[in-house]
Amino acid sequence: MPDGEQIVVGWLGARVSVLDTQTGLEVSNIREGMGDESVNQTQVAVSSNGDRIASGRDFEIPGIWTRTGNTVAGPLSTKYWNMYITFSPDSIDLVAYRSDGIVGVVNASIGVLIFGPKEFNGYVTSLALSPSITNDPITKMLVAVAVEHQIFIWDTLTGNVTGPFTHHHDASRIKALVFSSDGKYITSAASDHTLCVSDSSSGKAVRGPVKIHNCQKEFLRDDGEPLITVAMTPNGRRVAFMGNFTILLCDVLYKGDYDVVLHCISVLAGHLLMGSATFSRNGQYLATLSNNDRLRTWDVQAALEHKRIIDNLDSAHASSEVFNLDETWIDNDGWATCANGDGANPPLRQLFWVPEIHRVGLRRPSNMCMVGGQWEQLDLENFVHGRNWAKCWRGFENS
Repeated sequence: MPDGEQIVVGWLGARVSVLDTQTGLEVSNIREGMGDESVNQTQVAVSSNGDRIASGRDFEIPGIWTRTGNTVAGPLSTKYWNMYITFSPDSIDLVAYRSDGIVGVVNASIGVLIFGPKEFNGYVTSLALSPSITNDPITKMLVAVAVEHQIFIWDTLTGNVTGPFTHHHDASRIKALVFSSDGKYITSAASDHTLCVSDSSSGKAVRGPVKIHNCQKEFLRDDGEPLITVAMTPNGRRVAFMGNFTILLCDVLYKGDYDVVLHCISVLAGHLLMGSATFSRNGQYLATLSNNDRLRTWDVQAALEHKRIIDNLDSAHASSEVFNLDETWIDNDGWATCANGDGANPPLRQLFWVPEIHRVGLRRPSNMCMVGGQWEQLDLENFVHGRNWAKCWRGFENS
């Protein structure tokens, strides 16, 4: 939601619910599940003011609800599958959807298709609607459509499609698109950890493409792993790349009139099974959902402040051992691991071994809440190791 106090989640089995960001408790049930968790996680989108929620799953175009669960429109059946939906950044009445290579724009107040459907040849990996260029959104609107590593721009007024524009590597997938507030530029981020800013009228790259410049090579896969999840803040100035075990949190820094830098500001601990991720509208919070329906919510500002404090302690006490649990992920062998030092390629350090039953649910200090399954939290005030290592788990005294 825009205020960051609530989050809308599409679960396995097609259930949709609104949760309190701080506690993880359910505020309202938007849509009942199908009782079959083999059904893919339901895609959800929220309007700019939080008053409309759209969701879609296999074989449906979006149903639209209020945040209290009242039905506004739909769901409407379609023969296509594999949904993706997104709202206009400045209107509650427009939502774009794609089903395979089919893209359309729906009036979210009544559920009626107003633009399209428009067919694109290939697998659509991301969508973005431009801000309304006039007070009447019917007059002029652009839809940016990512098909694998290419970008198309659809003018809904004329029906013309320009592109493809290829600014990312052909082995990657563009996973996030954002229009600038004036609609003139499109920021795209791809699964090979690259970012580009393009002119929305010509499709020409005006900044980039660039790759994360200060992140160690173990985190930057050269094959553009298509399963990597990418989330971007609404203003396009912060990006999260979510893979197995880690979340690369990056700032987008503009330099001069033409250059852009993708600067990694933190490597947060991720899920063992990657899934979806989204920022709150103000960029302060990040929610990540794994493929096994475990939800983490991060206070990004708290995580960065925690990192600053830890880094200062590390600098002030060079002879001591200081580590940041927010940035400590669990590797394939079960070791809690962190980067030991700064720079592009600091050595990795194994801190402690985590039993398999505790790996999925290890809570980090800047996780506001976790939902789904059992979660474990280390007692960092009374941390022990060696033969008594199990005593560092909170709740040990009750086990």
